[in-house]
Amino acid sequence: MVGAGCAQKTTAPAPKNESAPAVAPAKEETAKPGDIGNMTDDIYVKITADMNYALGKGDLKYSGDEGFAKLLKDNGVTKENFDAYTTALEKDSTRAASLGMKIMERLKELSK
Repeated sequence: MVGAGCAQKTTAPAPKNESAPAVAPAKEETAKPGDIGNMTDDIYVKITADMNYALGKGDLKYSGDEGFAKLLKDNGVTKENFDAYTTALEKDSTRAASLGMKIMERLKELSK
């Protein structure tokens, strides 16, 4: 019997000698530009060049998010596709440089 003022002894389980499970490192995005949505090099070049050309001419129909959204929709891609494609290109400077040249060629064609 436990009397007044006497505490009942409790025992906590002994700590286990287990280490916490290791957290797997986040996987790096390894998608290649051609594998992101419907994006292709040609679509990327067209959207980028068309947007730059229109903005350079002061064409307000392509200013802001609405104009960009129209270009994306007209080419069957989303902003997320375009952004992911751009991110993948940032990891491949050779391909990015090649597309930069194609964008310049398209801008010349549009300027004729």
